[in-house]
Amino acid sequence: MLCPYWVLADRDPLRNPRRGEGFWVCNPTLRAHTPPFPALDATAVLCYLLWKRAIPVPAGGKGSTVNRREFFDQHAREWDAARPADLAARLQRVVGMLDLRPGHRVLDVGTGTGALVPAMLARVGETGAIVALDSSAGMLAVARGKGFPAKVTFMEADIERAPELADASFDRVVCNAAFPHLPHRQQALAEMVRVLRPGGLLVISHPIGREAVEARHRQQGEAVAADHVPPPAEMRELLREAGLADIFIIDEPDFYLAAGRKPTKGT
Repeated sequence: MLCPYWVLADRDPLRNPRRGEGFWVCNPTLRAHTPPFPALDATAVLCYLLWKRAIPVPAGGKGSTVNRREFFDQHAREWDAARPADLAARLQRVVGMLDLRPGHRVLDVGTGTGALVPAMLARVGETGAIVALDSSAGMLAVARGKGFPAKVTFMEADIERAPELADASFDRVVCNAAFPHLPHRQQALAEMVRVLRPGGLLVISHPIGREAVEARHRQQGEAVAADHVPPPAEMRELLREAGLADIFIIDEPDFYLAAGRKPTKGT
């Protein structure tokens, strides 16, 4: 039963950063009530902590954050074995679209088992660096076991809540085969854009195509069955609302990629 102090938040954290999709916030008609509440009880304390964003609550139902994390932890060891035979060539195409240069710093959001890391390492060179972020400890354990060099840093976190990543600290941000699993997409995009340097490029990709991704999710079970890849018009609007420019989208039967550039000052 929901506490009467609380209502479901607005879906757009860019227009109202205190109201992220899937979070409960204080009922605006009762916001004058700050702790200590009259007749303070455990429910009221929990509600206050939720209001202060101390306890994030994912959107409920199937495909919740907890279910997804468990799903990926459970399947991490056999994940690479399920790849299509020609996936390596498709991943090379994704990395080519990143336009990486020696010395670039890259944030790999939802790195999984590190599928993109080898191809990116070859392009950023000795002076570049990659931060491989994922919320699944199991996936990261597999990635760490691949013996990548020290310039690859692994980070277990949700991109929606990664304040340890500094503003404008990456030349490129890539989210490969992971965007459908982000429960708070607008908030995730806002964070990706925040850490991107002006002029930097954000790329979201699915190298087996939208329809194949969604068919695979339906086959994999309840945790990810409802996770879909936004069609081009929806993705374009998401990227535009996140503040990106020069947006382009490739929506082929066996390859999907969306990208946008963070504007520089004065553009």
